[in-house]
Amino acid sequence: MILALDPATTSGVAFGKPGDTPSFRTWRLKGENRGVKGVAFLGFMRDLLDEVEPERVFIESPMGIIAATKKGGIPPETILLLNGLVMLAETACASRRVPCELLDRNRAVFHFCGRKPKVAGTAKAMCQSRARLLGWPVQTLDEADAAALWDLGCCLANPRAQVQAMIDRPLRRAI
Repeated sequence: MILALDPATTSGVAFGKPGDTPSFRTWRLKGENRGVKGVAFLGFMRDLLDEVEPERVFIESPMGIIAATKKGGIPPETILLLNGLVMLAETACASRRVPCELLDRNRAVFHFCGRKPKVAGTAKAMCQSRARLLGWPVQTLDEADAAALWDLGCCLANPRAQVQAMIDRPLRRAI
């Protein structure tokens, strides 16, 4: 079982066995400060790891400070929170001795969609379109982001199963 997540104020989650259709979830972070949010996130991770019992976890790497600065408009408090959530996810995995790995979002999107977005800010929509073509039941853009991470994670964890799944499962036609 592979688990992929994008820790954020709205976290997209994807999990399943390589070669199968993954399950998806969206989780919203609540709390009046970083400490309370961190406790809530650790509870979410505990429950998620108990439910899924993953063999490996793939986590979206947080945006670097330089990239966030270039993107503009991202407050330093948000950058601190997002980096902290990634560390808490890694900590929760380490407490269960579940191997986890950070994945670059751009790499996951390119792997999943076969190209980079032509317009900034459209990567999640591209991932959602691709997931729907595969017949995956993504409900939100955050789940679509997690789908790309999960697919790349499955390929890294078990390349043979994922390649076979792509051969066995034709894409749905776009309507």
